[in-house]
Amino acid sequence: MALRVEVPYHRVFSSKHSPQETYDYFSDLEKSVPANFPGVEGFETVSDDTFRWVFEKVGYSGYEVQIKLITRFTKTPPTRIEVTPIAEPGACLFSGSWAFKPEGAGTQIEFTVKFVMDLPIPSFLRAMAVPLAQKEMTKLFDRYIDRVQKNFG
Repeated sequence: MALRVEVPYHRVFSSKHSPQETYDYFSDLEKSVPANFPGVEGFETVSDDTFRWVFEKVGYSGYEVQIKLITRFTKTPPTRIEVTPIAEPGACLFSGSWAFKPEGAGTQIEFTVKFVMDLPIPSFLRAMAVPLAQKEMTKLFDRYIDRVQKNFG
């Protein structure tokens, strides 16, 4: 039986660019998502503003996991981008938002998301697997923010 793991994440960071420039960068999803999310192997258009994400496989102690998900993005220029999950058998769920607010000459970016996945491992490994998965997903989101700051400034 699979174990469900939920990983909430929230971080506020800054951009030296205007809110409109910042929004434009993030809303160009086909460029900003694969360029910044670590481990994304595929980011394919399903329909307008709906994408299938496929991450590289990750293995731990003989168990291999590949994150796959489908999301729909809703854009409210120049202040917000929301992401909602599209349920699909075997897929993870990813929901949340990017909010953009003026901050001096730049922009404050508030990144708030929740990631839900089912790990295909026995329940007796729960005590070890759940904290490890939460830690790894938190590190993935931290690396995402680091890449955004490096690539966009």
